[in-house]
Amino acid sequence: MEKCEDLEWVEAQKIIITTDLAAATKRHLKFLKAVHDNGKLYNGCILERAVFRYNYCWLPLLAKYTSQSKISEWRLVVPLDCEWIWHCHRLNPVSCLTTNENLVHQYVKTTTYQIYATTFICDHVYVRYMSDCKELFGIILDPCGVVISSVEGSCKKETEALWNATYPEEPYELDFDDCFSNDTQNRLVGSLSTKYDLVSAVERQSSFYYQVSRSFMKDDIFLEGAVERYKGFLHMIRRNIETKSNNFCVPTYDIDLMWHTHQLHPLSYCNDTMCLLGNVLDHDDTDSDRTKGHKLDSGFSKTTKQWNKIFLSRYWRAGAMYMPPVQSQKRCIEPSQLFEIMSMEVIFLESSYMSHDHLGWIYNDMKFGFI
Repeated sequence: MEKCEDLEWVEAQKIIITTDLAAATKRHLKFLKAVHDNGKLYNGCILERAVFRYNYCWLPLLAKYTSQSKISEWRLVVPLDCEWIWHCHRLNPVSCLTTNENLVHQYVKTTTYQIYATTFICDHVYVRYMSDCKELFGIILDPCGVVISSVEGSCKKETEALWNATYPEEPYELDFDDCFSNDTQNRLVGSLSTKYDLVSAVERQSSFYYQVSRSFMKDDIFLEGAVERYKGFLHMIRRNIETKSNNFCVPTYDIDLMWHTHQLHPLSYCNDTMCLLGNVLDHDDTDSDRTKGHKLDSGFSKTTKQWNKIFLSRYWRAGAMYMPPVQSQKRCIEPSQLFEIMSMEVIFLESSYMSHDHLGWIYNDMKFGFI
């Protein structure tokens, strides 16, 4: 007879996720590194300019292109600055609880995963990003099959031509050394846009790459384990809903990376979490206080105990835990040079789940990178 925890884990791994999270996460990390290397999209006038271009240029262009994409043989390449704001917008999918059956009807018609269309009825969720799209453009703007990331090396010629024809006074590529407004901003500023505070959303996401930038995060075996653990995390939330528990589940960073990647595909995320949980799973990134006894600290302790009880395995994972910010007096240490504080015992415990390259990367990342 199988043990209870084995059955729980097997049940968790049956959860259907309609995005290839391992492959999508590699692209996700590549993009976050590009934003980090750019260094100018986290605050200041460049961020404000990027928010303007996202609201008044990129989203309207994407909406127009999406409605015509059935006859197009090429995909849009999103500018880096607009992609960063779009990224942060999608990471806060739920704004409040209310009735919005029309939104779900639009989702059911739009999603490519029609097999799940009849398995849920949404009567009390209001989806932040998706509702903004619906309100502003009448359709849900999803990247799948329509958009290519700015860091994928694809030809931008067609996109740039379309952008220039639509916004002749606004360059396709943002000049990161010149953040002054121009006639385009004066001409378009009266157009409708989301009321969501995108600057604050960016500020909340600006430190995430620091936590997930270690080189082994891209290892296939590490990512495979992260996907499995993300399914375990979702299964635990499902059990909380079934038992009417109000436990606040806090992910480790390998799980959170999968969670973020999943949300970057809004139709898939909405579909998958609705089918599993009956609601779109909220991602609350507004609380960053890790003081002992506060919400995140107590939530993580409860999550750890619940995970251990359900699966009889440790929740803690080497390389996936929170790292306090580290700075030298001269400059910030590069994320790839951060010292991972972990014992040799923990590394060898984890080794059965890691490739040889993965272990080598951990040893390399355990060296300080002060210059």
